[in-house]
Amino acid sequence: MLLNTDGESASNMNYQCDSASAYASQLINYMLCLCNRDTDVNVPMAPELGLFLDECFYTGYNKKFKNTHDEVSQKGFEKEIADFKREVIYSHIQLTEVKDGTMVMWLHSLNDRNYPDFVTAREAAPAKID
Repeated sequence: MLLNTDGESASNMNYQCDSASAYASQLINYMLCLCNRDTDVNVPMAPELGLFLDECFYTGYNKKFKNTHDEVSQKGFEKEIADFKREVIYSHIQLTEVKDGTMVMWLHSLNDRNYPDFVTAREAAPAKID
């Protein structure tokens, strides 16, 4: 549960502000509350579909074995790597999304019922000041 400095639930705070300074004060209180070690914030975990290791770095390996092995690197293979990503990896991600709808289901789950902290953050957004 989010609590402000007065012990009031952050999800029940009223963020309607009369001025920019009042908004700033409330936003600072909200952020201090979020920075509190005992504050739990429900953060959605994105689906793993589409996550992949884009580039390998062999710095440690090359340093450790510089006297006995040739340097390991992806240099000179940029075209083959780009072709492989386009033809295999990206097409797999697309076909899997079309088949399973993982990302669509995840986006649908990002609602106020499952993540009430989003409501509080949205309410804390500054009003347009002319």
